[in-house]
Amino acid sequence: MRKPAGKLAAGGRDLSEVAFLFLLSRVLIVLVGFIAIGTLVHGPYLPDWSYSGNPVQDVIRMGVRFDSGWYLTIVRDGYSYDPAKVSNIVFFPLYPLAVSLFGYVGLPDEVAGLLISNLCALGFSLMLFKLLSLDFSPSDSKRAALYVLIFPVSFFFSAVYAESLFLFLTVSSFYFARKSNWLAAGVLGGLAALTRGPGFLIFLPLAFEYLEQKRFDLRQVRPNALALLLVPLGTLLFMAYCQAQFGDALAFSHNIVVWNGPHALGLKSLDLFSTFFRQSPKEAPFPMNYVYLSTALSAIAISFASFKFLRKSYAIYAVLLVFTAFSLGRLDAAMRYMAVIFPLFATLAILGRNRTVDIAITAAFLVLLSLFTAMIAAGYKMF
Repeated sequence: MRKPAGKLAAGGRDLSEVAFLFLLSRVLIVLVGFIAIGTLVHGPYLPDWSYSGNPVQDVIRMGVRFDSGWYLTIVRDGYSYDPAKVSNIVFFPLYPLAVSLFGYVGLPDEVAGLLISNLCALGFSLMLFKLLSLDFSPSDSKRAALYVLIFPVSFFFSAVYAESLFLFLTVSSFYFARKSNWLAAGVLGGLAALTRGPGFLIFLPLAFEYLEQKRFDLRQVRPNALALLLVPLGTLLFMAYCQAQFGDALAFSHNIVVWNGPHALGLKSLDLFSTFFRQSPKEAPFPMNYVYLSTALSAIAISFASFKFLRKSYAIYAVLLVFTAFSLGRLDAAMRYMAVIFPLFATLAILGRNRTVDIAITAAFLVLLSLFTAMIAAGYKMF
């Protein structure tokens, strides 16, 4: 399972190869998107302003879809909250804040968002390689990075979405935890909690990692463990803002119910089959619910399998995020939720030591990435 003793840690050549994989995956996404908008029948989610005929502008606009608009409303107008209507309060503040900061140097909001997302995508690719190289061979670690980069909805990592930032922060937090730099791990974990709602959950696996490094001997616990409290502090800061601004510390949580329905926080996702048959053929050229359901079941299976292959802290994190994602009642967003759970890809990378398995995973991911990129570029539903 682990790399042989004496195996060199991440080297410059390996990191360059990971960066090259990142570049190739982004080129593939752009090329497929351009081909799709010129050849496919446009779907109902293609805004009139999406394509101008100017290649540079069209690349930018290809990355502004669905929730991107909500993030941009925060950047431009700040937060709003109406208890009876969908509001942008459900989107956590770090990503739009970062976009706003880039705006001070004169970059358009869309360009700033795309720049942040792509830099963070490159960053998490490199950090994931470095993290997994602490336990596994370079080939295993590169395989995991590749699987993330060609995951069927990895175009969200290059869009105006917070997924890249969140994955960069969580992987980096675990990396510094493994290096016993608990202050850095806590700061990065706290920033992750300010990026997406489930971010605070990283506190539990980080605390487990701390105790595991201390061999679960409470006598070895030191004051540096307090740095991990910075993780929930990120969520508490956003709660304090919501209380001060709207008089409701849990406004973001309450509004999720408006977005996803009255059972959004009650494991609505267990009602898989009612969701399964709810799709208009106008939204996608084929029944996407087959993909959503298989993703959900696969993610659950892989998260439990990760206990066999990975450090327990990683596996705990995977299980927590998988079940939290499905508790939100959005099976159609399952693939995007899974894209940021790095232990799933680490587990697949171990299974991918078998060449047949590796070829099957790589081929399936590339085909689906091309298909889904074409769909979102041409205006079909892909959350």
